[in-house]
Amino acid sequence: MCLINMKKEIISPAVQNNSELKIITHRLIVEDNRSVLPLLLHQGEQFDVVYIDPPYNGYVWRNGKMVPEIEDEIWLARFRELIDIIRSLLVDTGLLFISINDREGAYCRVICDEVFGKQNFMAQIVRRRTKNPPCANVFSREHEYIIVFSNNSKQVHEEWNQPPISTWWDSAGTDEDAVHEVKEQLGKLKFDYPKPSTLIERCIEICQNKSARVLDVFAGSGTTAVAVENANLKDNGRRSYTLIQRNELYQGINIADICYKRVQRTITGSRIAQRCIVYTRSNDGTSDLLS
Repeated sequence: MCLINMKKEIISPAVQNNSELKIITHRLIVEDNRSVLPLLLHQGEQFDVVYIDPPYNGYVWRNGKMVPEIEDEIWLARFRELIDIIRSLLVDTGLLFISINDREGAYCRVICDEVFGKQNFMAQIVRRRTKNPPCANVFSREHEYIIVFSNNSKQVHEEWNQPPISTWWDSAGTDEDAVHEVKEQLGKLKFDYPKPSTLIERCIEICQNKSARVLDVFAGSGTTAVAVENANLKDNGRRSYTLIQRNELYQGINIADICYKRVQRTITGSRIAQRCIVYTRSNDGTSDLLS
């Protein structure tokens, strides 16, 4: 990839017993998605499924008022720029899944309506996010949303040959399940806000292409790698993923480090013939992540 140096390959044990044609190749790109996505677009890359879990614009108390951490205009401009380029990276029948909360959901929907066109809105899924609803004075937010758009919803409907899918997902995994998954794979490494692999797996499987190319531009703890692995094991698929996660610290831990370690343990423990090429870019050509 232009401007990004290949640093390392993660290889599953099954690779040595298979021909090159049978090996599934994934990518983990350690870089800001705002730098990587234009590069992917320039290279003419296309994806069947894009899943994003963008950073929610949190609210804090300042001078006795609850205000957004980032000015709404800035958050919305960044989100609009992201959606613009994702639309161009999707194949015609490709599906975009956006995990979002109720504070930003309405803005997200309006921006996607503008970029994709209202006619290409597919669904707004309600997912149960917790088994232990948080205490609140008035409303306890135990659900979040997944907004789904396509470049060509008419074609998706015409080609659909499965039973209809409910938009009420009470059994697609909770945040508690997700934390447990990360702990099982990574032990003491803590990550507070992952999504459950069962949730992303369900999104991926809505795309009927068993060789789908999956893109996650906020890879976080690397859950999408686990979801693709599980989907492929279930139906002998050949789905591949491209994960993008920049180097950023969360409670003193590099999130890209968490993602790398989870991808590594998923692939090295797999019976599928696959590899993940890890790319990074730095001024001196080195990375703490891969040392």
